[in-house]
Amino acid sequence: MSEIVINEAQATAQHYIEDLGNGIELEMVLIPQGTFTMGAPEDEEGSDDNERPQHQVTVPTFFMGRYQITQAQWRAVANFPQVERELLPSR
Repeated sequence: MSEIVINEAQATAQHYIEDLGNGIELEMVLIPQGTFTMGAPEDEEGSDDNERPQHQVTVPTFFMGRYQITQAQWRAVANFPQVERELLPSR
């Protein structure tokens, strides 16, 4: 059995709170641009062919919600004017 090591560090992040209206807020955190290796190496135990080939991926800076989206937040966002695709307020 292999040992799992988790390193923790305390840091600060850029963030803001988006007011969605009706007392509903969404806390957003800045994710800086970066490059990482996506995919599994050929010799990774338990990996599948659909996880290969490994390749470099670069993502631009973006904001992401700090927490999972609540149903109230989803309904608020889904009721905004539509951009590129329709969002259904509930399923």
